[in-house]
Amino acid sequence: MRIFKFILLWIALTVVMMVSWPLGITLGDAITQSSPPPLVGGVDPSSVATAFLAVCIVNSFVISLLVWKTRFRDGAVKWMSLVLYVWTVQFLLTQMETFFFVRGVVMSSAQIFSIVIAGAVMSLATVSSGTLIVVKMDKTNPKQRFSFRVTRYGCPCSL
Repeated sequence: MRIFKFILLWIALTVVMMVSWPLGITLGDAITQSSPPPLVGGVDPSSVATAFLAVCIVNSFVISLLVWKTRFRDGAVKWMSLVLYVWTVQFLLTQMETFFFVRGVVMSSAQIFSIVIAGAVMSLATVSSGTLIVVKMDKTNPKQRFSFRVTRYGCPCSL
């Protein structure tokens, strides 16, 4: 039964991601007054759509795993941590590299910022939807508050 719930979560997050990512790109382009980076000539639209579907399937699987493994935790800190984790790893860090090596890439700073905005919209929509779906699916299990605790002797770092 749990695998069936996980597969439903994965399918739902794939659909949410496929809708929210283009919306985020449109919003990012509107805010930064930029246009998407040019495509290389001769690109087949069906291969672009297939690649986009594959990326959404893989990304939603990883996000589904993150949300599913933290289903026993509850609270705004959990939600915020997951959104920031997904956004930072997938968009902010990669676009920081692009920004620093922008001379070798045919993109403007506005286009890079637009991608970061699109990632924020996609991460927020996908993780929020996944968190809500898991809460609705798994009402029977007791929840624990998700929090960060640093203790004097329990922390691997010295304080």
